[in-house]
Amino acid sequence: MAGYSDYAEDKLLNHLFADPVWDTSAEERWVALFNGVPLDNGTGTEVSVHNYSRVQVTGSDWGAPFWADGRGKKQNTSAITFPQASGGNWGTIQGFAIFDASVGGNMIVNGLFSPSVTVLNNETATFLAGDLTVEQTVGGAEDTAALRNSAFRMLDHVLNDGQWDTSLESRYVGLWTGTTDATEVAGNNYSRVQVTSGEFNAAASGLKRNNQTILFPQATPSGWGLMQRAAIYDAATDGNLIVAGAFTPTITVNTLDKLAILSTDLFVSLD
Repeated sequence: MAGYSDYAEDKLLNHLFADPVWDTSAEERWVALFNGVPLDNGTGTEVSVHNYSRVQVTGSDWGAPFWADGRGKKQNTSAITFPQASGGNWGTIQGFAIFDASVGGNMIVNGLFSPSVTVLNNETATFLAGDLTVEQTVGGAEDTAALRNSAFRMLDHVLNDGQWDTSLESRYVGLWTGTTDATEVAGNNYSRVQVTSGEFNAAASGLKRNNQTILFPQATPSGWGLMQRAAIYDAATDGNLIVAGAFTPTITVNTLDKLAILSTDLFVSLD
């Protein structure tokens, strides 16, 4: 299994808010092998001897995303075959990664072999179809069909198998009294609140936070009850659900209250 690097998490978080858009259509994807553990910060000991080179993959090398084990997943549908080790061994291979360049570049995803594998002289390392899986979580109790679709769109975008153009989309914050989008508040002067990219800081260390207060309308003539989740949509009503997460602690909105999410209190992550 493989997950996003720090670089890709921050790029994707910013992309969700078009802050700025991450245009992966102009990028390449190359699979690499590591003698050591490939780290989320993009470092690690990549194989570098005896005819080794990274292998390019394109969007057509991946199957459609699917859901399993509580995660969105995307697997290779074509074999990914490295050059034959020549003149010596590549040694023990502990991990793998996907970069945006044939050498150097930015690490996009990384993962570990379990167990590790050894590539000896004259052997050829290959990921058979279905052997390489990249995954995307959407949270715990917030796992809904709508959020699964959001995870699938992220996976396709990162692996260059379909672009998610967020540049023309809007973002609205909504409130749930339960753990699914079916429990969004309704009535009593409730409405979602629009937010723009300028109301969020640049993503850092896998987090993107609001930098301004997000103020909801006054609850009237009755209260809204116990708020358990905040969610971000692409429309003022209906639309597509982008992300959702829990209030900790939960918040009760009584009659005439105005719920305010203060600066830095709303953060989005991909973990």
